[in-house]
Amino acid sequence: MNTTLAQSGGGPSIGLRAVRVCAIDYDHNAEEAAGLTERLRDEYPDMHLFVVSASSDPEQIISAMRLGCAEYLLKPMDSERVLEALSGAG
Repeated sequence: MNTTLAQSGGGPSIGLRAVRVCAIDYDHNAEEAAGLTERLRDEYPDMHLFVVSASSDPEQIISAMRLGCAEYLLKPMDSERVLEALSGAG
């Protein structure tokens, strides 16, 4: 499995069409993360979007799933749960 780190701001430019899974951290700025989720879902409909968050707030989870996230992974992430989510994306 190849991984690529995409950062906002001055990070490297990558061809996102080759990316199959994207994990979006909702903890720093949930509103910005939700906007990113919508843009990625619209521009790359085949990409599997995962939320990573320490929040187990049901409203946030439902909102993320409605925006198109396939998985909601709670921090700290359990390696078995991450592998299970990744295998579902394949």
